[in-house]
Amino acid sequence: APWLRREAPAAVQVRLSATRRASSGLAAYRRRYSPVAGRRLRAELKGLGSVLGSPRDAEVMLARLLGHTAELPPGLASAVKGRLDDELGNRLNKAYRKLQKALLSERYFRLLDDLEAFRDHPPVRSEDHCRRWHCGRGHPHSSPRPCGAQAGARRLQC
Repeated sequence: APWLRREAPAAVQVRLSATRRASSGLAAYRRRYSPVAGRRLRAELKGLGSVLGSPRDAEVMLARLLGHTAELPPGLASAVKGRLDDELGNRLNKAYRKLQKALLSERYFRLLDDLEAFRDHPPVRSEDHCRRWHCGRGHPHSSPRPCGAQAGARRLQC
């Protein structure tokens, strides 16, 4: 994510959204995959989301508060802007430095490797497990469709 390392506008929001989508996808299809692998990846994604959330929160707060300074008298507005830049600007810079450090860490690169391995060789549960999984009404899925399709179909049919 070189654009994230260069602090490109909206880069943190894009990565934060992608991290949340990946975690949500793992949670939505957790019955299809090995519970250990899914929980571990979700935990790592949650940690990354936390690191991404700090600069994003500071960006949003700074933008909102700076927007409100337009309503102030000019002399006061410039003083408030200066104070906001000092306080929240420092918080934003600290959060970005922490993010930069996290993006260069062994833990982050291990997460990327684990996500690629999960994508390339998903730890799918056995077909026996899938056949034992019943929909909410208690009747088994007898279709030859794979689990993921059954999960989506279950939401539509039941």
